[in-house]
Amino acid sequence: RFIRLNEGNLMVRKGRAQAEADRLQEISKRQRGEYVSGRIEDSRNRSGMGRHAQAEALLMEAQKKYPADRDLATELARVMNLDKIAFQGGELEAGSQPGEGVESAESPPWKMVIAPFCLARLEVSNLQYARFIEETKARAPEGWVDGRCLAGEETMPVTGGSLEEARAYALWAGARLPTEFEWECAARSGGQLKRWPWGNVEDLSRASVDSRTGRTSSVFDNQTGATAQGLLNMSGNAAE
Repeated sequence: RFIRLNEGNLMVRKGRAQAEADRLQEISKRQRGEYVSGRIEDSRNRSGMGRHAQAEALLMEAQKKYPADRDLATELARVMNLDKIAFQGGELEAGSQPGEGVESAESPPWKMVIAPFCLARLEVSNLQYARFIEETKARAPEGWVDGRCLAGEETMPVTGGSLEEARAYALWAGARLPTEFEWECAARSGGQLKRWPWGNVEDLSRASVDSRTGRTSSVFDNQTGATAQGLLNMSGNAAE
């Protein structure tokens, strides 16, 4: 009898503990939902006014708190797809001076005219590419599992795709790939005669390169290596 009574009391205590755990979990879910929806609303207000970098920063902060939240991931991918910088085009001096350690086909420089264009401020991230895979059922890059990149690599640049897959992604995103000369114009801060996105002095602390990082890093990294317009990782990180 004594054992049975104790077992009965134990079951009651377990039941109460489970009820309390369920109550706290429900409160936690409600708080999480309010926090996430608030961050998403704030980000949409900012991105609606063209302040995409601020919207991205808000969502990145929220995703660190709730890394598995799909609504946050979807919204961050959406805002990143909107984050573009306009260039006026015009006359561009393309190529490099002889003796700058480049391929002979790139020197001497020559002048050309390009039309106005927009270029994404960031490299395409795994997070953005995952949305493309979900909607189009396209092939996932090598190393992904069940259509998803490895945990912790969501904001790293997507790599390993073919030219045709890159074109398909751009079309899905309502864009196209830049030409070589559009890319060079943007990397040189609108066509300025710079050897590096940040200026003429080599400073690889501003870029993710093998000798410093040994791997790619987040598309948001290397802020000090930005162009004058704010484009990131035009030198280093994923090969472009």
